[in-house]
Amino acid sequence: MDSNLAPQISTLGSPSNSSDGSLLNKDTCGSPIRYPPLRQENNQNTNNVHAHSMISQSPQEHDECNQHSRQQKIMFETVVASMNEMVELWKMNDPFWVDSSSDRRCFIYREIYGRKFSNQVLPPQTSTGRIESSKDCGIVLMTAVELIHNFLDPVKWMNLFPTIVTKAKTIEVLDSGTWGGSMQLMYEKLHILSPLVEAREFLFIRGCRQLDATTWIMVDISYDIFNDIQSGEPYYSLKFPSGCAIQDMGNGQSKNTYSTDT
Repeated sequence: MDSNLAPQISTLGSPSNSSDGSLLNKDTCGSPIRYPPLRQENNQNTNNVHAHSMISQSPQEHDECNQHSRQQKIMFETVVASMNEMVELWKMNDPFWVDSSSDRRCFIYREIYGRKFSNQVLPPQTSTGRIESSKDCGIVLMTAVELIHNFLDPVKWMNLFPTIVTKAKTIEVLDSGTWGGSMQLMYEKLHILSPLVEAREFLFIRGCRQLDATTWIMVDISYDIFNDIQSGEPYYSLKFPSGCAIQDMGNGQSKNTYSTDT
């Protein structure tokens, strides 16, 4: 995948570097390493001064680095599992998807879905929680690559859905191509055009990867560990693996199969 598909500047951590290897092999973290002052020693036979530098980390910095690396590893593994789930949900209708007799929409058959997939990063259901799912397909007047660019750029994302996405930003670029895809932590606020529905805030990881020569997969998955970044509203929303399969049609258009599970 083209590493230019992801923004190169992180607003929460350091920029991704494609030469560092995959997230699973990274030992570095966002915390800067502090360098002690140079220690000088005089040589009795000459006037030369030898400069010695030491690179070390305090125990606190070491713990923060390990925690950051663990979080990145969990994020990476979560996105990979979510992409695999998205591919299965895209390719198969039965038994996961059921047609609604009232509005001709599809929704997930929750019992079968729960037996097939496990989402351990998400909190358990509550009595007040509500799960919604849908699936639809349509033709978009953009190539697959153009559409992926719009998904990864928060400004373009808002411009693409101006009546729905009222706020969007990239919190951190987690990876920009070392594993053949792009992955970033994002925030969005969605507004449904109805006085009966409150605005919804999502903090999620968005991953994009090319599946084959003409097909791309984009997936969103909530990551609850970063909920303290949210605005503190008394309500919040979560995403099970949601996203789309984008098939480039070779004529400047693409076929977009979008599924949501929140």
